[in-house]
Amino acid sequence: VTLVNAAAATMLGHETANLEGKSIISILPQIEGLLNQAHAPDKSGAKNLSQGEIPYTTPDNIRRTLLVRIAVDQTETGDDLRGAVLTFEDITELQ
Repeated sequence: VTLVNAAAATMLGHETANLEGKSIISILPQIEGLLNQAHAPDKSGAKNLSQGEIPYTTPDNIRRTLLVRIAVDQTETGDDLRGAVLTFEDITELQ
């Protein structure tokens, strides 16, 4: 995690500074499948996208359902990762 939105940190039940520098999988292990899908090589040079719902329990034991969207930007050959943007939406009340 390089940059953290304050609203996302609050949704996850963490302070912004506690998330920066950590692996997203250490924070949200349930996201691994979506990350793998988004990181699959795309030889066209387009951004890889994945989306899915994941269950999450905050450190204060608040259960949430998050809609996660991941956009990965790779080089044209698909061999090099330029970066990724993850967005979260709390859809708990919609369930």
